[in-house]
Amino acid sequence: MTPVTTKPRILIVEDENIVALDIERGLERLGYEVVGVASSGEEALHLAKNAQPELILMDIKIKGNRDGIETAEEIRKDFDIPVVFLTAYSDEGTLQRAKNVGPYGYLLKPFDETEMHLAIEVVLQKHKSNRLKEVQSQNDLNLSEERFKLFVDSNKEYALFMMDSVGNVISWNLGAERIKGYKPDEIIGKNFRVFYTDEDRMAGKPEQELELASSTGKFEEENWRVRKDGSRFWASEVITALTDEQGRLRGFGKVTRDMTAAKIAEEGLRRAIVVRDEFMSIASHELRTPLSVIALHLQMARKIREQELKSGAGSDRLLTSLDISIKSVKSLGSLIDALMDVSKIHTGRLQMNFEITDFSKLIQNTCKNFEYAFDAAKMKFDYEIDSGIFINCDLMRVEQVMVNLLSNALKYAVGSPIKVSLKADNKCAYVSVQDFGSGIPEAMQTKIFDQFERVGSPSVSGLGLGLYISKQIIEAHGGSIGVESEMGKGSIFKFDLPKEKRA
Repeated sequence: MTPVTTKPRILIVEDENIVALDIERGLERLGYEVVGVASSGEEALHLAKNAQPELILMDIKIKGNRDGIETAEEIRKDFDIPVVFLTAYSDEGTLQRAKNVGPYGYLLKPFDETEMHLAIEVVLQKHKSNRLKEVQSQNDLNLSEERFKLFVDSNKEYALFMMDSVGNVISWNLGAERIKGYKPDEIIGKNFRVFYTDEDRMAGKPEQELELASSTGKFEEENWRVRKDGSRFWASEVITALTDEQGRLRGFGKVTRDMTAAKIAEEGLRRAIVVRDEFMSIASHELRTPLSVIALHLQMARKIREQELKSGAGSDRLLTSLDISIKSVKSLGSLIDALMDVSKIHTGRLQMNFEITDFSKLIQNTCKNFEYAFDAAKMKFDYEIDSGIFINCDLMRVEQVMVNLLSNALKYAVGSPIKVSLKADNKCAYVSVQDFGSGIPEAMQTKIFDQFERVGSPSVSGLGLGLYISKQIIEAHGGSIGVESEMGKGSIFKFDLPKEKRA
């Protein structure tokens, strides 16, 4: 079956009838279809609209109020039809006017059929190629817009939305829904002021941001914003003014990212720096004191021994001085051990060595070791220990907790009776260390298990790490530790440990 071919359709615009008839016959001999002949610009525009030719042969000099160049310009505006000018004029002014219209070609009169045929085929092929390029370009643009829309709509990391010129929301993506909590039908049409805090709205901040964006093209900042449920989040935002080709404001595009996690991390780092500086201040003071005492008493011991060697006499002053030095060394060692424990806690390297332990014996032995210290301080010290209590624990670490609690009683409850109790049930062992001292202010009771927190006179030595480390040890065993205190009546420090290690 022979495929059906259509003849290219051509409109002739020529005001000389003989010339127009000659061109028409020539076109028909060449296999083209003439859809009409016009002698004026008005006729040409009418036939261009109704006959829909594929090409127009346009004489520059025609009848009517428009010449061929003006007519071709209107056709270019209203119809996608290529124009080839027919002209006997070759002056520079006429050619320049014709060029400004953007014709596809020229035929200078007189011309033969071969020239006309070649010019028409070149123009038809050029126009066809241009149409294909335009279609492809439009397809690419549509695909690009579709991909961009898909990217915007499906993006969950960023809130991407559009606003009109006064800040009313006109589009909404998944990221905006996730970050701000509104579904599209809940927010589209509402003003973006709802995303701001009460303080910012009262100060007119949303309006100021739009004004700055419209005057400079863009506004950027990080600040607190509000979700649908009223919760705040730290937002990084960019507002971009959207203008048309004439520079008129058409609206705004806004990009928001939830930076709350980064803000919290930044605040945590800032707090860590403050804690570090505080630690360095306390540590430098606390470490310097025992070192100074050691240096002083060792110097004294040397002088005493020199005097003894010279006089040949003996004295217990040397032993006293050395005892003080040894005590200071032990104090320094305890401080270093505490610092090492804190370092292990922060790096996750505080290890526990669990084994079945006679807990009753452990608590009893620790209390016996403190009897001398309490006697020396003239403090009544009693302990009531139930026997036969065995638990799965790290013996040395639990002993460290008891030593810390008893040491604190010696330091902070001077002159007060001290009572230790150990009880147990089927699940846990319960230890309490009670004093009848001045008590702990209520505001401090929730803080004393934090790093560098101390209760009492600043003259009492210590880094404020003992209770913090004790809390980490007890919790690593699956237990809990706390305090009950009333001003003027004393305090009870309590901790419990499960008989079996908890996961």
